[in-house]
Amino acid sequence: MKKALSVLLILSSFNFAQAKEPKIFTGDKALACEAILCLSTGARPKECRKAIKKFFSIFVPWKWHKTLKLRKNFLNLCPVGGENIEDLNLGNKDDEEFKKLINIIVNLKEDCSLENLNKPETKVVKESVRYLYDDNRWRTKEVENVYFRTNTKLTKSCKSLMSSKYTNIKPKYTCSDSSFYLGGYMNTHGKIIKNSNSDWVRGYKVTKENCIDHNTFKQLRIEEQKKYKPFKTSDFRFGYIKHCIVKTHKIDKDCWVFEK
Repeated sequence: MKKALSVLLILSSFNFAQAKEPKIFTGDKALACEAILCLSTGARPKECRKAIKKFFSIFVPWKWHKTLKLRKNFLNLCPVGGENIEDLNLGNKDDEEFKKLINIIVNLKEDCSLENLNKPETKVVKESVRYLYDDNRWRTKEVENVYFRTNTKLTKSCKSLMSSKYTNIKPKYTCSDSSFYLGGYMNTHGKIIKNSNSDWVRGYKVTKENCIDHNTFKQLRIEEQKKYKPFKTSDFRFGYIKHCIVKTHKIDKDCWVFEK
């Protein structure tokens, strides 16, 4: 059996749900081995959470070199083929590849998970918006609107892990619509304020279709009028009131999946 893969093969045969073989590894040694396995796979069981949390808790603020050293010391607790990771033979290609994987894991800023892949990205757009004030007059105001969408690119962590031949990570972007949706605005202090009535926060986009003026609306049959909703507008062509058919379209935020 290849020495560099022995820990992964041992752990792959380990049943996380039933945990029938706790005698193999215990304590931090077990967590170190589980961290290597869990961070090397995309679809992972919930039992991975403890090991991943333990690994990313190893962090020294403002001293990344110390963080790397402590993380490597932690992973070195996991024996591979009866040896510590640091003692692997660099003349062996399998050992070299496995050490490359360990180096990738040590340098991760985050794990390659669906939670991180499906994080939203934003863009700020300066726009002129018309508001109806209390005096019943329309006025224009300059605002910095913030638009959201699910991240469309692989994270750096995923790219790094996928470069190793010892990982099994196959993320796929599945959303057909990569549009940005209004989610809030930027306040005067440069902080994003989410709007509970915005498309992104609600989770669906509202569209107004087949808009007609009030006179046309009154000529419709009662059954047809029930399909419409009234809206105030600054457009004099509608007599400042228009009636539209409102439709909702769900915004899919879970765009990334892991292929088997």
